[in-house]
Amino acid sequence: MPVLVHNMEWKIIKMAMTEEDRISQLPDHILTSMLSSLSIRQAVGTSILSSRWRDLWIRSISTIDFHPDNLLDAREYDEELVNRVGKVQMLIISCKRLLNFILSGNQFLRQLPVDHKISKFRVNYPFRRNRYGLILDQWIHFAISRGVEELDVDLLSEGYFDYAGEHGDHVEAYDFPCDGVVPYSTTSDASNVVLPSLKRLRLNGCIFSQNNLSNFFYFTSLEAIDLQHIDFQSGATVETLLPHCPNLKWLSFYECTHIFHIHIRRPLTTRLKYLSVKSCFDVNEIEIDGVELATFEYSGNLPTFSFKEVPLLLNVYFCILFGTSVGDGTVLSLPKLPETLPQLEKLLLRCCCDIEVEELPERLPTFRNLKHLAVIEIKVLPRNLMWIAQVLKASPLLQNLELHLDSYDYQEEPKEIERPPRVPLNHLKEVVISGARGYLSEIELAIYVLNNAVILERMTIDPYWRYYLGDGKWQYEDPQHEDLWTRARRDKWAKIGRQRVLDYLQQEVPPDVELIVL
Repeated sequence: MPVLVHNMEWKIIKMAMTEEDRISQLPDHILTSMLSSLSIRQAVGTSILSSRWRDLWIRSISTIDFHPDNLLDAREYDEELVNRVGKVQMLIISCKRLLNFILSGNQFLRQLPVDHKISKFRVNYPFRRNRYGLILDQWIHFAISRGVEELDVDLLSEGYFDYAGEHGDHVEAYDFPCDGVVPYSTTSDASNVVLPSLKRLRLNGCIFSQNNLSNFFYFTSLEAIDLQHIDFQSGATVETLLPHCPNLKWLSFYECTHIFHIHIRRPLTTRLKYLSVKSCFDVNEIEIDGVELATFEYSGNLPTFSFKEVPLLLNVYFCILFGTSVGDGTVLSLPKLPETLPQLEKLLLRCCCDIEVEELPERLPTFRNLKHLAVIEIKVLPRNLMWIAQVLKASPLLQNLELHLDSYDYQEEPKEIERPPRVPLNHLKEVVISGARGYLSEIELAIYVLNNAVILERMTIDPYWRYYLGDGKWQYEDPQHEDLWTRARRDKWAKIGRQRVLDYLQQEVPPDVELIVL
């Protein structure tokens, strides 16, 4: 494998080449820990130092990441260089890059001892069925034979040049080999083979066919499956997949096609605790019956929902993108949730806050157990937030309210602060508003809460927006890496918005409530 010395690898080499060479005297476990933070190219490069270093890199690697940045010299495929050449040269560069990627990957795997354990194997490159797909089959087969626990095949990675991948629409997508991953050492009776080590499977940009999914019985040990941009072809269904994964606890679909219905019911699977279905626009029916599901996240068109015997389902993320012709599908679908999931305790809504309060029923059905409500706002101009007051009235046990706003900048028309009739919020203790700009819609809702929350302890208003990533994870705006538009918005908050919020709310906040305006 070609050697490219730079960054941390160079620091290690420089220290190891000094007269005293103190770094080489460190125990093996410390050196292998240092090497594990390097890329594959960098780690292999340290083998030239001395016999002491020759095989250390092998012992340091339990995670194998076949990404172009780890296997190739980025300078050979610099974006500026590629942009200066014509289409023929682009294709030549793309083919050369692919062949070098395959050559480097094969050479690396051949150096690993037969008994070398792999905990995670990741391939990040646009392989296709008729573009060396057989090589990818062999790599997956290799990882399985080495006891891999986590397999990640990402064929839609971004940030690199791939002429044929961008323009070759005729190229056939990669069909994941469910029947071709059995280790070489298995017997002829493949039906008795299982893959006890494989716990997590992530696929991006593949095809699932009916014939392949019927061979999913090899994956009985799987606990988590993450499917992105998967085309379920030739009658392949989720129901074909589930019977072969009795230990499955985590299942996610993102922008998958040709999935028309998702039926998850006993006895297909019973241990599933997390299910996410996002931007799968072919789905028209979701039925969940008799499983241990605790969290359900959905975004897309409004399908037919059916929930039966799911007493542990307490957390829901809900985003209806095109549910109605007017207003916002998420908000206008709210009246169905309290009846469909009466046990619900935590609800996350992603929506456009541009509807009028009158578009909701005068009295929403009661969320009898809801304790935590988070509203994530898609950019809209102008905004109306007072519909949230109706949800608060319908949630008598609510303790936490979060409002995460992503707003356009616009000139707000002057008006009087709206003050709906008071309704006591007897359990609300904490309110967080992120992405605040100081608009009257934000101030109106904050005043409503301050006037009605009987035992409120803290209200935090933060100009930095928080974005929901899924599965309970959030992303925060980083003030150290903000763009010009974000910086301008932040400057406006510092000069105008923050003081405006303080001017209004300090007159309303009760003495025992902590008001934090960042």
